[in-house]
Amino acid sequence: TKGKLPGGNGYTFNWSVLKNYPSNKPFFLSGGIGLNSLDKINEFMKSPESKFCYAIDVNSKFEIDPGLKNIEELQKFKEAL
Repeated sequence: TKGKLPGGNGYTFNWSVLKNYPSNKPFFLSGGIGLNSLDKINEFMKSPESKFCYAIDVNSKFEIDPGLKNIEELQKFKEAL
């Protein structure tokens, strides 16, 4: 995905590229995932592409300050999945 640094850039990539996922190894869905991503995630999880999705990695979109998470928003996110 976009970004000058490896990982942790907060950019969402086009999950449809996973239609051609060449492996049977589980993966973490990540990249700029926040509360506003819930509809897309729920839609993705119903698709065949999600077959090997093992986990959803969230981070920067839930930060109040670097390293400090908004627990209430994380709870809302978890409940909405």
